[in-house]
Amino acid sequence: MNHNGELTHCVRGHEFTEENTYRDPKGHQRSCKECRRILGRGYNNTIERIAYKLLWNANNQDKRKYTERKGWLKPQGWTPEAFDNALVEQKNRCAICNTKFTKKNKPQADHKHVLPPKPRGLLCGNCNFGIGNLKEDEEILQNAIAYLRKHSL
Repeated sequence: MNHNGELTHCVRGHEFTEENTYRDPKGHQRSCKECRRILGRGYNNTIERIAYKLLWNANNQDKRKYTERKGWLKPQGWTPEAFDNALVEQKNRCAICNTKFTKKNKPQADHKHVLPPKPRGLLCGNCNFGIGNLKEDEEILQNAIAYLRKHSL
């Protein structure tokens, strides 16, 4: 994905022209030749990376959110579209305890731990943590239910 393909100027204000644009060997990203010349080997120093990321993030809020979500959802077998659909289907609530999702209680994309991972539903952090700690094992979960019933006097 070309993260800066729509920008007309680099972070220091140099225009992206054919003569002033360097493209990486894979053609995924571009950078300003003038900045590369000025900075030399220091181009990737921390301050320059932070400045570039801040500018890119400010100009690409929608793209950034989608890219970030896609990045953490994909390894779990989810897509942003499937996540949004599950959120609507579950009425913005946890699939186990029915707690409403909020900014502090964000939905967790639950998945079956197989290859490839299979999405199951959206859970609150407590429920996701709970089934994870009980090793997603039905017998252990049944034992926990029996234990709670026994001691619910």
